[in-house]
Amino acid sequence: MKTLKNSFFLLAFLLLNTMIFAQEAPQKVLVTKLSTQQAEKVILDLEDRLEIQHWDKNHIAIYVEVNTNITHRKVVDLLVTNGRYEIDGFLNEKNNLMVVAPNLRKSIIVNSTPLEEELTFRLFLPKHQYFALAERFHQDILAVTNIKIE
Repeated sequence: MKTLKNSFFLLAFLLLNTMIFAQEAPQKVLVTKLSTQQAEKVILDLEDRLEIQHWDKNHIAIYVEVNTNITHRKVVDLLVTNGRYEIDGFLNEKNNLMVVAPNLRKSIIVNSTPLEEELTFRLFLPKHQYFALAERFHQDILAVTNIKIE
């Protein structure tokens, strides 16, 4: 009888422990590196939270911290694999490096629940690199704010 009681408590503990950890949404940190050699200015067209620092290297490193309301790690892994958090960099006609995350503008629904994301972009830019933040309204760039890190 005592072993049955101990087994019951062990099972209850394991189930409770599993339920607690299953409710935590997975967190991912993704890294992208972009070259700035040909760019006169870097224009950041990223939404959510931006943290910008400078360093002594000649490229941009972008760390994206992803927190979602999805509790299943495999679903988040699938979003990552399918390019949801992919960051692109391309030179525009003014020789500025445009940094964008185009797939973040798409709405995602998982099991009848809209995907909610909290993203933090940590950018490491070369010292003395001009950069600008693109201000958006209805997917059009309205204005650019110029900033220089020294």
